[in-house]
Amino acid sequence: MTTIAYSTFVDMHGLLFAARGFTNRSRISNSDVMVYIAIGCLVIGAVSAGLYFGNRAYHRWKTTSHGYLFRALCGIHHLPSSARALLRQVASHHSLPFPTLVFIDPAWSDPSGLGALGQSRAEELAAIRKTLFG
Repeated sequence: MTTIAYSTFVDMHGLLFAARGFTNRSRISNSDVMVYIAIGCLVIGAVSAGLYFGNRAYHRWKTTSHGYLFRALCGIHHLPSSARALLRQVASHHSLPFPTLVFIDPAWSDPSGLGALGQSRAEELAAIRKTLFG
């Protein structure tokens, strides 16, 4: 036998041996298959339910948070991003717990009560006050 023929014979014999060994393995019963399918369905169901309820909770939190309300009020009044940032600075200066409180009372955005911030950006604060409170 040549080397090529011998290696082909060994490969074929190995495949035959592997095929015989595979058929002699213990088989999985139908009840085991059903258990595995049921476990897979439960896992898929649990992951799907977790994603569904997690997504609902995230969107409920996102649309009822103070940050969302601030962005929505700024959007309703068509305030640019610089005005939004200034209103956040005003809320921070007054240590307001929620930045949306600056939309309630015009006294919060009064330049005389803001120190250096109010003096340097008085014109912009006046324009914001006019937009918000008329």
